[in-house]
Amino acid sequence: MRPFILNYSCCLLAFLFLSLSISVYSQPSSFPVSDWMQYVDPEDAGFDTDKLNAVKDKFIENGGSSLMVIREGYVVSYIGPVDRCYRQTSVRKSYLNALYGIFVDRGDIDLNASLASLNIDDTPPLNDNEKRATVLQLLQSRSGIYHTAAYSPEWMEKQLPERGSHAPGTYWFYNNWDFNALATIFKQQTHRDMFEAFQEYIAQPTGMQDYDLQKTKYLFEDELSQHPAYIFRMSPRDMARFGLLYLNNGAWEGEQIIHESWIEISWKRHSVNGTNEAGVHWDDYGLLWWISNTITKEPVYYASGSGLQRISIFPESDMVMVHVVDNYQMKSVNEDQVDELTKMLLDAKTGKVKKGAKLQELTIPEDTLEIVTVDEGILKKFVGEYQNPMLGTFKIYLEEDHLLMQAGIGDFVLKPFGENEFFNKDIRIPMYFIQDSVRNDRFFIAKISEKGIIQQFIFYY
Repeated sequence: MRPFILNYSCCLLAFLFLSLSISVYSQPSSFPVSDWMQYVDPEDAGFDTDKLNAVKDKFIENGGSSLMVIREGYVVSYIGPVDRCYRQTSVRKSYLNALYGIFVDRGDIDLNASLASLNIDDTPPLNDNEKRATVLQLLQSRSGIYHTAAYSPEWMEKQLPERGSHAPGTYWFYNNWDFNALATIFKQQTHRDMFEAFQEYIAQPTGMQDYDLQKTKYLFEDELSQHPAYIFRMSPRDMARFGLLYLNNGAWEGEQIIHESWIEISWKRHSVNGTNEAGVHWDDYGLLWWISNTITKEPVYYASGSGLQRISIFPESDMVMVHVVDNYQMKSVNEDQVDELTKMLLDAKTGKVKKGAKLQELTIPEDTLEIVTVDEGILKKFVGEYQNPMLGTFKIYLEEDHLLMQAGIGDFVLKPFGENEFFNKDIRIPMYFIQDSVRNDRFFIAKISEKGIIQQFIFYY
């Protein structure tokens, strides 16, 4: 498979795609159109009901928020608000993989191009050896560049190897610098905004129901790097559509959106990992996708982000699992818990889907909160910057006839359910504006329960 990558830019794509020896999995028989359809009886989908209920119980016990299981294009089971958009964390990297697959196929991006040839640099600057790294090596997370990066968790910063300690292509290290720089390269080479490109080439063709450009954001941390992180907020039911696209080898209702050879090469084990010297286990890595080395019953490919947000794909079972936690509440589930849940799900599978299985439309409970109209003069009182020592600065501003809250991870529409009471569908934490006659500055607090759940945000103006 490696000669395909290394010679990608100098050979005819058609020849390469035809000459590859790839294992193409069977394709799902159905795609959701406007809404998802669900099996009436999970046993018709080839699952043991009791064991499937045990999966759901374990998911709730672990502290998960939303779970979806899809088989042959239909919903087997779900828990939680699947229309709620959650912060995707590092799942974002697999979304970028899809765009690279499309634009490499078009000839706009050369995988063999070096950073030097693309004039990619940073502050502090890269050295000559680092600039020898190629686009492919960034996709593999094998660039050998250990520069600080935007949107990097503390553990990543602490474990960064010394700069210059590994030549490009010789060592795997999971570093956000590679992933952020890939977005810069994408924009430079395609002259396209990646969020708009995702909307045009992925979200619209697959019929994503909740994708919204307002729920995307570039996060700049100039003191760390010139290259911003790219933040998505997406719903589990749209995440499932993305997983189904990859399960179907990049095709959607007869349209080849991503070439199947790109998915095959992305799911190859470019780095075979395991437990490192620090005792931390890493699954194997492809091109912005993970390949499980702990689930042995059948191959599992997944997009994953801290928390744990995950899209798992099981080609042999024709199945997708979406696992989401409420990261607005700072909840998290660990890798071992998700691996255990995955094994339970595979164990719950009894066989193939029955022919003629009965289906019904997936019904999503509607919000019962009654939205009211608030006079613009009152809304203007709430506009301004609000400070919190732990959560930073939240900006409230007026756009047309409604309030928007701007936080570090994006903008959130605030819907009024009272004159000074507001709600956002995704965050789902009531927000109150109260006039403070003592302090002159604007600030906000979070009321937290004994169990650590944020119950309210109160903005003082």
